[in-house]
Amino acid sequence: MKGTVTNFNNHPKYGNFSNYINQYQSDLREVLITHNEIETHNHIQGISPYLLRKVHGLTPLSVFIPKEYGGWGGNPKECLTLLETASYESIAVGLMFGINGALFIDPVHHRLAEIQTFFTLTSGLCHFASLNTSFRTNLSRLGLQANAMKAILTDMMQEAAQSLLQLVGAKGFRRDHFAGRAIVDCRPFQIFEGSNDVMYSQVSDMLIKEMVKIRETNLFKFLKSYKDAELAAPEFKESINISIVNLSQRQKVLLGKVISHILALNHSLKMGNSGFSTDLINQAIQMTKHRVASFVAGIKIYTSMGVFEDYQLGADWKKC
Repeated sequence: MKGTVTNFNNHPKYGNFSNYINQYQSDLREVLITHNEIETHNHIQGISPYLLRKVHGLTPLSVFIPKEYGGWGGNPKECLTLLETASYESIAVGLMFGINGALFIDPVHHRLAEIQTFFTLTSGLCHFASLNTSFRTNLSRLGLQANAMKAILTDMMQEAAQSLLQLVGAKGFRRDHFAGRAIVDCRPFQIFEGSNDVMYSQVSDMLIKEMVKIRETNLFKFLKSYKDAELAAPEFKESINISIVNLSQRQKVLLGKVISHILALNHSLKMGNSGFSTDLINQAIQMTKHRVASFVAGIKIYTSMGVFEDYQLGADWKKC
């Protein structure tokens, strides 16, 4: 076997990557000797579930997952070494790991990074609330911030629950599993005390009123000097450099999401200046920029859509 590396250190069972790969090769060889029918399976029949459990029981995909996401690898050399070892013992197993690794890792990384971003933004909002919502503080002028916080927090809760269920798989639908319960438990908060769509629309209306007062129509120019967005606004210069005029109701909802995300990131940046994890802050910046860009794209390309009362007329696919 060639190409082993040794940065798989501190593994609780194997110590380092070389020990892991040697043990993996030995265990895989034993499985294949005991179940040598694996090479006779074709792409239609597939590999039997029993044999798959034996092969995956050796935890090969942990090599594809970085440590910060619960795996023990993520290094390209380690991934290639695993594939080389598996292919040496069995072409079928090597192909299976290669395809699974490519399809599995990127979506998992994205979902986990998104959940971590939600954690960072939520922490920033909590930090803001702790500094600005004492019993002696007049909160009557924080209506925009309150609506934005309620809407984005409850949306992030639901999205995080959806991602968790996607990662957990079918067992998450069990009544006693946290993932399934999380989706059901989080959903009402997007409706309680005002539907989130209404909240986002109100956020937009309140901000537009502030823009009208100073006769400003450019969103970026306004937010870069807005107290609760001045730190975060420069990160979105390219995406939010748009004119806010004559928006439809749906566009206001999308604009509310943009504003809420920028405010949340701004609070997180302030928290970062007080010692919060720089890695999590940088990750939140990149993920929030991606999300805001998608909302802004929706504002730009939006066209009004009608609803057809007699939609069933001429809509039977069996007659086409």
